[in-house]
This record gives sequence, C-alpha cells and structure tokens, in this order.
Amino acid sequence: MNEFYDWPKWQQYTFLTLSTILVTALYFGWLYYMIMGGSWSFILVFLVVPIIQFLTTPMNRIMGIFKYYSPMLLVYNPNDKQYDLHNGTSFDYLFVMKWRDRGRSAKNQILAYYMEGFLRIVEEMESGKLPESVIITGTSYFFSESTAKRLGFEVKKPSGFHTFNIYMNYLDLLWMYSYSEGRLAFPSVKNIKRVEISGAEFVKNKAYYKKLMTFLRARENMPQLTIANS
Repeated sequence: MNEFYDWPKWQQYTFLTLSTILVTALYFGWLYYMIMGGSWSFILVFLVVPIIQFLTTPMNRIMGIFKYYSPMLLVYNPNDKQYDLHNGTSFDYLFVMKWRDRGRSAKNQILAYYMEGFLRIVEEMESGKLPESVIITGTSYFFSESTAKRLGFEVKKPSGFHTFNIYMNYLDLLWMYSYSEGRLAFPSVKNIKRVEISGAEFVKNKAYYKKLMTFLRARENMPQLTIANS
C-alpha cells in the first residue's frame, strides 16, 4: 500500500494544500512566461508536466480521476465503457517502491502489482459492479509485445494523442524505466504499444493472472493476497 495514505490526516491535508498552491503557481508562472515570449517555455513544459503530475496524484485519487486497483495500477477517469490502465505515477513509486529493489526485483514487484490490479478488476466484473462489455486499454513501455499477448491483450499502434502524451511525460518514463532496468536506460518511443482487451476476454484470463501474481509475490517475498471470488 502507498505509505502516504497511512500518514495522519492532518499531514495528508497539509500536503494537499501546499501541493495545490505549488501547482497553481507553477502552472500560471509557466503560462505567463510563455505569453511573454519566453524562449524556453516549450522546453520547460517537459519539466512542468511531471512535477504537476507528482503533486496532483493524491488529489486526483480523492476526486476519482484516478481509481487505484493496486498500489501500482490505476485507471484514469473510469467509466463503464472504457478502462484506461496506467502505471503508478512518480508519487506512487516514491512511496511504494524501494531504491534497493531497482532492476529485476522492481520489475517483478511491479508486474505482481499489475496482476493484483487485474484480479480486482475481474472481481468487479464477476460481482456485476463493472460490465464485461467494458474495453480495457493501456499504453505500455513496460510490457514486451509477447508479454502483452500472453496476458490476453491485442497489441495496436498508439494514436497521435497517446504518442504526444508519452513525449510530455518522457522525463518520468526515463527515470521509471531506468529504475526497472537497474541502470540509466532510455525508453524508445517507437517501442511504446497500445494494448486492448474486452472485459469478457479479460475475465477468461483470471487463472493466469492469479498464477503469475502468486509466483511473483513468492519470488520477491511479497505478502500473498486473498482475492475474493478467486
């Protein structure tokens, strides 16, 4: 679990208040600089966006923009028609992952958290809270094409919007990817994949998701989880 949410409420709300002030100042400061013809305004956006995303993660969670299914798997703006899966933000990495686990161990732990999230989504569909007609999508640099297919996803070319979004968040991707590789490593945008699966097909892969989660958690000495209806 993200340790931030174990903090006393007054500390959480203090962070939320200060982060809101900082985000507002940062956004309008950058906007003013751009309007005034700041020559570095375009370059600065690649720094401003990751900082804002870090600072607004708890607020996005409270507002329901981010719906977490595990400490490192969230759905952006969830609805009954489409579930857009996302890796945890830099804020989640800071509070969930450990520096000593960088490299293969981090990859295994993150994948285990993904499988935990997958199983909780399956659980919602099996209980009727989420229709099996929902389309589950994601943009991944973490999965190889073969891994995505083993997980049941159809691999597609990302749209221009998703490619642009990747560029805007490249600094975050750079350090997250380097952390999972255990060394400085630059993710290639051309290797980014858009993956998609129907809810009905997603449910069919439940046994595989559970088996993989159990294996990875045992391998990394993570506590085993009991998922309802599994």
